[in-house]
Amino acid sequence: MSLYIVRLLTESQFLTGIMLINLLYGYIIMLKITIIIIILVVSLIMCCVSRKRMHINSKIAKKLLRIPYSSEYMKSNKDCAICTTQFEENQQIITLPCDPRHYFHEACIRDWLDIRSSCPICRTNIN
Repeated sequence: MSLYIVRLLTESQFLTGIMLINLLYGYIIMLKITIIIIILVVSLIMCCVSRKRMHINSKIAKKLLRIPYSSEYMKSNKDCAICTTQFEENQQIITLPCDPRHYFHEACIRDWLDIRSSCPICRTNIN
Protein backbone atom coordinates (compact mmCIF):
# COMPACT_ATOMS: atom_id res chain seq x y z
CA MET A 1 0.00 0.00 0.00
CA SER A 2 2.76 2.48 0.90
CA LEU A 3 4.57 1.58 -2.35
CA TYR A 4 1.39 2.46 -4.25
CA ILE A 5 1.17 5.87 -2.51
CA VAL A 6 4.83 6.61 -3.27
CA ARG A 7 4.26 5.70 -6.90
CA LEU A 8 1.20 8.02 -7.10
CA LEU A 9 3.22 10.87 -5.58
CA THR A 10 6.04 10.47 -8.09
CA GLU A 11 3.55 10.33 -11.00
CA SER A 12 1.74 13.45 -9.77
CA GLN A 13 5.06 15.27 -9.29
CA PHE A 14 6.07 14.25 -12.80
CA LEU A 15 2.77 15.50 -14.24
CA THR A 16 3.09 18.73 -12.25
CA GLY A 17 6.59 19.20 -13.68
CA ILE A 18 5.33 18.65 -17.23
CA MET A 19 2.49 21.11 -16.64
CA LEU A 20 4.95 23.73 -15.35
CA ILE A 21 7.22 23.22 -18.36
CA ASN A 22 4.24 23.63 -20.73
CA LEU A 23 3.13 26.73 -18.85
CA LEU A 24 6.62 28.29 -19.07
CA TYR A 25 6.85 27.38 -22.77
CA GLY A 26 3.49 29.12 -23.36
CA TYR A 27 4.71 32.23 -21.53
CA ILE A 28 7.88 32.28 -23.65
CA ILE A 29 5.85 32.04 -26.87
CA MET A 30 3.51 34.82 -25.70
CA LEU A 31 6.51 36.99 -24.80
CA LYS A 32 8.01 36.47 -28.28
CA ILE A 33 4.70 37.38 -29.94
CA THR A 34 4.38 40.49 -27.75
CA ILE A 35 7.91 41.63 -28.62
CA ILE A 36 7.25 41.13 -32.35
CA ILE A 37 4.01 43.14 -32.14
CA ILE A 38 5.77 45.97 -30.26
CA ILE A 39 8.57 46.08 -32.85
CA LEU A 40 6.03 46.21 -35.70
CA VAL A 41 4.02 49.01 -34.07
CA VAL A 42 7.14 51.10 -33.34
CA SER A 43 8.39 50.57 -36.91
CA LEU A 44 5.04 51.68 -38.32
CA ILE A 45 5.00 54.80 -36.14
CA MET A 46 8.59 55.70 -37.11
CA CYS A 47 7.79 55.21 -40.79
CA CYS A 48 4.77 57.53 -40.61
CA VAL A 49 6.71 60.22 -38.73
CA SER A 50 9.57 60.03 -41.23
CA ARG A 51 7.22 60.33 -44.23
CA LYS A 52 5.44 63.30 -42.69
CA ARG A 53 8.76 65.08 -42.04
CA MET A 54 9.94 64.38 -45.61
CA HIS A 55 6.67 65.77 -46.98
CA ILE A 56 7.02 68.96 -44.93
CA ASN A 57 10.67 69.40 -45.94
CA SER A 58 9.90 68.91 -49.64
CA LYS A 59 7.29 71.69 -49.34
CA ILE A 60 9.95 73.92 -47.78
CA ALA A 61 12.40 73.14 -50.60
CA LYS A 62 9.81 74.19 -53.22
CA LYS A 63 9.43 77.61 -51.58
CA LEU A 64 13.15 78.44 -51.44
CA LEU A 65 14.66 81.08 -53.71
CA ARG A 66 16.28 79.81 -56.93
CA ILE A 67 18.82 81.96 -58.70
CA PRO A 68 21.47 81.42 -61.36
CA TYR A 69 25.01 81.20 -60.02
CA SER A 70 27.35 84.04 -60.96
CA SER A 71 30.99 83.98 -59.85
CA GLU A 72 31.07 87.75 -60.31
CA TYR A 73 28.49 88.36 -57.55
CA MET A 74 28.94 85.27 -55.39
CA LYS A 75 32.53 85.34 -54.29
CA SER A 76 32.12 83.90 -50.78
CA ASN A 77 31.36 80.31 -51.81
CA LYS A 78 32.59 78.75 -55.02
CA ASP A 79 31.48 75.23 -54.17
CA CYS A 80 28.49 73.54 -52.63
CA ALA A 81 28.93 72.84 -48.92
CA ILE A 82 27.01 69.56 -49.23
CA CYS A 83 28.67 67.84 -52.20
CA THR A 84 31.81 70.05 -52.31
CA THR A 85 31.75 70.41 -56.11
CA GLN A 86 32.15 73.81 -57.72
CA PHE A 87 29.22 75.76 -59.07
CA GLU A 88 29.07 76.41 -62.80
CA GLU A 89 28.12 79.75 -64.32
CA ASN A 90 24.34 80.24 -64.64
CA GLN A 91 23.65 76.96 -62.84
CA GLN A 92 20.43 77.06 -60.79
CA ILE A 93 21.23 77.23 -57.08
CA ILE A 94 19.05 77.62 -54.01
CA THR A 95 19.71 80.18 -51.29
CA LEU A 96 18.46 79.67 -47.77
CA PRO A 97 16.58 82.30 -45.76
CA CYS A 98 19.08 82.16 -42.87
CA ASP A 99 21.84 83.86 -44.92
CA PRO A 100 21.95 84.81 -48.61
CA ARG A 101 25.54 83.53 -48.72
CA HIS A 102 24.27 80.01 -47.94
CA TYR A 103 23.54 78.60 -51.38
CA PHE A 104 23.63 75.04 -52.69
CA HIS A 105 22.88 72.88 -55.70
CA GLU A 106 19.15 72.31 -55.94
CA ALA A 107 19.44 68.51 -55.78
CA CYS A 108 21.86 68.67 -52.85
CA ILE A 109 19.67 70.87 -50.66
CA ARG A 110 16.54 68.84 -51.50
CA ASP A 111 18.29 65.64 -50.41
CA TRP A 112 19.55 67.42 -47.30
CA LEU A 113 16.07 68.68 -46.40
CA ASP A 114 14.64 65.19 -46.81
CA ILE A 115 16.80 64.19 -43.83
CA ARG A 116 17.10 67.40 -41.80
CA SER A 117 15.27 70.71 -41.60
CA SER A 118 18.28 72.91 -40.86
CA CYS A 119 20.88 74.83 -42.83
CA PRO A 120 23.95 72.65 -43.59
CA ILE A 121 26.28 75.54 -42.72
CA CYS A 122 24.84 77.33 -39.67
CA ARG A 123 22.26 74.71 -38.52
CA THR A 124 19.47 77.30 -38.39
CA ASN A 125 16.04 75.68 -38.52
CA ILE A 126 14.39 76.28 -41.91
CA ASN A 127 10.61 76.51 -41.70
